[in-house]
Amino acid sequence: MLIKINNNSLSAVTGLPAGVGGKVLQCVSSINATNVTFSNATYGDVITINITPSKSTSDILIQANLMYKGNSTTGQDQGTAFKIFRDSTELFASGGYQSLIYSNGANIDNKTNFSTAYLDTAHNTTSQITYKIQGNSQTGGGSIVYNDTGESTLWVMEIDQ
Repeated sequence: MLIKINNNSLSAVTGLPAGVGGKVLQCVSSINATNVTFSNATYGDVITINITPSKSTSDILIQANLMYKGNSTTGQDQGTAFKIFRDSTELFASGGYQSLIYSNGANIDNKTNFSTAYLDTAHNTTSQITYKIQGNSQTGGGSIVYNDTGESTLWVMEIDQ
C-alpha cells in the first residue's frame, strides 16, 4: 500500500508542511545548590540563567524545579511566593503562597519542592537574555531556605515558531 501525503508518496516528503514550528533551537540549564535564605516578604534571587536567542521571533520556554526548606519555632505555617524575570522585566508573579508547609501549630523543619513553567513569547532580541527566579518568605517567625541540602534547577529552551 502506498501512502500519499499532499499528493506525494511518503518517500518524497522531505519536511513538515509550511507553518509547522516547535523545533527546539537550543536548551540551556543551570543548577544552584547554594543556600538562599528569606525571613520576610522581600524578594531575592534564587537562580539565574543566560541564553542568547538565535532568532528574535522565537519563543523561550522557562522551566524550573525549586527546592526549599521552611522552618519555624513559633508554630506558624511557612510558605513562599516567586517571580520570573527577563532581565529587569517581571514576566510572572505567583502572588501569595505558591507552596506551603502547614505546621498545625507545631514547630516545623520540613523540605519540599515545586515546579513551574512559563512561555516567553515577547523577547524580540538576539542579544543575551538573563532569566531569573526570585523567591521570598510569606510568613513571619521562621525562614525559607532555598537549596538547603538540595538544589534548584532552571532550564530555558529556545523554540522556533
